[in-house]
Formats: sequence, structure tokens, C-alpha cells
Amino acid sequence: MAKLAMTGPEASDPEPPDPAAAAPGSPVADWEPTRALWLRWLRGGLLGPVVMVLAGTCLLAWLLTSAFHDPRPRGLAIATTAADGSSPAVAAAGLQRRLDGLVPGGFRVLGYGSASAAQEALFERSVVGAYLPERDSIQVLVVGAAGPATSEAVASNLSALARVAGRSVAVTDVVPAPAGDRTGAVAFLMVSVAALGGILLQVLGYAGAPSMPGPLRALAAGSSCLVTGLALAEVTRAVTGVPGGDRRFAVGLSLAAAAFTCALLTWALQRLIGSAGGGYASAAGFGLLGLLANGGPLGPDFVPGWLSSIGTPAPVGAALRLTSDALYFPSAPLGVPLAALLIWSAGATVILIAADLFNLRPLSLARDR
Repeated sequence: MAKLAMTGPEASDPEPPDPAAAAPGSPVADWEPTRALWLRWLRGGLLGPVVMVLAGTCLLAWLLTSAFHDPRPRGLAIATTAADGSSPAVAAAGLQRRLDGLVPGGFRVLGYGSASAAQEALFERSVVGAYLPERDSIQVLVVGAAGPATSEAVASNLSALARVAGRSVAVTDVVPAPAGDRTGAVAFLMVSVAALGGILLQVLGYAGAPSMPGPLRALAAGSSCLVTGLALAEVTRAVTGVPGGDRRFAVGLSLAAAAFTCALLTWALQRLIGSAGGGYASAAGFGLLGLLANGGPLGPDFVPGWLSSIGTPAPVGAALRLTSDALYFPSAPLGVPLAALLIWSAGATVILIAADLFNLRPLSLARDR
């Protein structure tokens, strides 16, 4: 039977396959899937996290080295009185000039009318040291509970001024640190654990029960943070003897406030940028950066001013001040750190209410829709 001749595209023979491309193990066959896979990974979100981690690592290294490579006192408040009949303001100005010549910008001198008033300022934590001229000597008062770095900076520099003036000097610690907190790090360590615990509590709770109603979630978080704060105070007391029996409840409440504030802020961030993103951002910003910006165990008076201005009003900074005051300074006013924590909590609450009212979805979910 005769075969019919065919014309057109169907009649053309297919192109012979490229032997190099078809052969398994050839360079072309191995490279093409690998390149496509890398391009798909980069387009699918690998490049963004890599750049963010690199930028965050460099930023953290810069913050750490700039803040802690050479810690120096910055604006430590010092009380003084006048012993020659001059006014407290004149005595403070004279001492300020002498201290600026010794440690520029390291101290801030405040004048008081009497030694008792200056000592009361120490108990209220308005100042961290006192330079009290007497007839033949200088009385230097320090606060050991403010931390060894602070008390050593005050004692050494004020004693040096007295010796330059040819006066004998006596150093007295009016609020000494207890034996269980010689390094002055107990408050910092407790607040670090409380803040990170509040963040972790919210991250795990949000992942385990994402559909829990808001009021019930807030009640559960508040109860958990209260138990966590009180338990943390008891555990620390069992290990170090700090806080004392009459202060542990106040310290536990301050730690609970720190944990709950960080949990609320983490929840608000999760509603804005997603569960994972909110948890990471809260741990890095309110946790790690907040602790570093407050100088770690050294305190905010030993980090650069621009970094301290970030850390002091932050939730962790307010919690550090509140907890250390509850530990060692019962006369100190608690209004400022409490107000700071309340403001942060109120801001997080407003974000959460607005997200429910306007049915806002996290950015990650909105992008997937």
C-alpha cells in the first residue's frame, strides 16, 4: 500500500536531542536543575532572611563594641553641701568644675542645704554619691547597692579630689549591697529572665491556641506572668538570699509587671507582622536590645548617651529601675518606672483593640491572600 506524502510542519523530522544535555551526569544536566533550584529559593524568601541576619549581626557587633569596649561614667548624680557659708548652688558649681576637669561629663553635681538632705537623696536614689565637706576632712558617701561600677567610680574620683585639696577623706557606704549580690547583677538577671519569659510565654501561647479570644488570652497571660514573677523572686531568694523576706513580694510584682508588658508587646507585634515575625522582633528589640541599651550589669550610666536614651524609657529599662528600687531602695518613688510600663502596656492594648475593630490581618497573612 502506497504511503501518502505529507507536507507542512507535521512532515518535518524532530530535532535530534543534544547528547550533552541528555546524558546523565553531564555538566549541563547537573547545572540546570541546581541553578533553577537556587533561583527558586532566592525568589521564595531566602535572600531576605540572609540579608536581615547579616545586617542584624553587624548592627549588634557595632552596638556591643561601641557601648562596652571602654565603659566610663556618664552623668552620675552627686550631692554636695556648702561648708564655708556659701550657697548650695555655688558649692555645686565649684565641685562640678573640678569633676569636669577630672572626668569630663562623668558627673552631675546637685547642691543640698544639709548633710541629712543629701543622705536622704541617696536613700531615694536621686543621687548615687555625696561629697560632704567638713571642718578638716571630706565625707564621701556611696551606694553599694547601685552596683560596684557606680560605687567605685564615685569613691575613687571624689576621694581623688579630696586628696588634691589636701584634705583627709572617709568613704561610707550608706546602702551596701548584700552578701548575695556583691556584683550588683541580681536585678539585671531577674529582669532578663522575666522579660524573655514573658516573650516566650506569648509566642508559645499564640502558637498553641491561635484562636483563643483576646480577653481570655490577656487573663491567661496576666495570671501566668504573676505566677512567674513571684516564683522567680522565690527562686532567686533561695539561691542568693536576695530579695529579703520583706521585699520579695514587691520584687515579684515588679517582675510580673515586666513579663506581662513584654508579653503584651509581643502579642501586638504578632497581630501586625505575624506570629514568627512578632516573636523575633520582640525578642530582639524589647529583649536583647533593651538589655544592652541599659548597660547590662553596669547600668545605663556607663553606656553612651544616645544608647542610654533608647534603653532607659524602654520596657526593660523601666523594669530594671522598678525591680532594683524594690530590692534596695524602699524610699525611692516608683511612679516613673510604673508609669513607663503602663504606657507601653496601654500602647500594646490600643494596637490589639484596633486590630480587632478593623479586622486587621498580619502582614504575612495579608501577603498570602
